[in-house]
Amino acid sequence: MVERWACKIGVLFEYAFLISVERLYLINKTIAFRLEIRLSAVFLKK
Repeated sequence: MVERWACKIGVLFEYAFLISVERLYLINKTIAFRLEIRLSAVFLKK
């Protein structure tokens, strides 16, 4: 019984970890994308 609960909790933690990593990755991607847009705009103006 305890082992089953531990397994479920472990899976939940793993899932939450994966979600947070995915979210961080997406946030970094959007920030990089915005930076690229800004840089290209600066270069195009010159």
